[in-house]
Amino acid sequence: MTTDPVKLARIKAAMLEYFQSCPVGVSFAKLQDAVGDADAFGDQILFAPNFSRLNICLWPCVSPEFGEAITELLQSGLITMYPTDVWRYMVDGRRYPSMPLARGIDPNVPFLHLHWVPVAFDLTRAS
Repeated sequence: MTTDPVKLARIKAAMLEYFQSCPVGVSFAKLQDAVGDADAFGDQILFAPNFSRLNICLWPCVSPEFGEAITELLQSGLITMYPTDVWRYMVDGRRYPSMPLARGIDPNVPFLHLHWVPVAFDLTRAS
């Protein structure tokens, strides 16, 4: 799927601006708020490497550009991603995905149905 380079640049800029004001513990919920619904939401599901085969997603219902922006920021080393608690999403005021939480992940045994693992991001270095 091709992405809109103008939309991608706008999303990355909004994400980086948010990270400048809140450099630690940023959830997908807060990133979607920072980017805005029109640019953030779509029909894509974000998976971490090797998680799709386990039926574990990071965040559903994102635009291709939103997913690409996160991927580029992670690959560039500007942000880091780590597991967090579901409470972070509850506190951040967005409904978290209506799917089971991935607990007791076994890398050799995929879940039968799609599960969600809550993650957060920290700014690692200034852009």
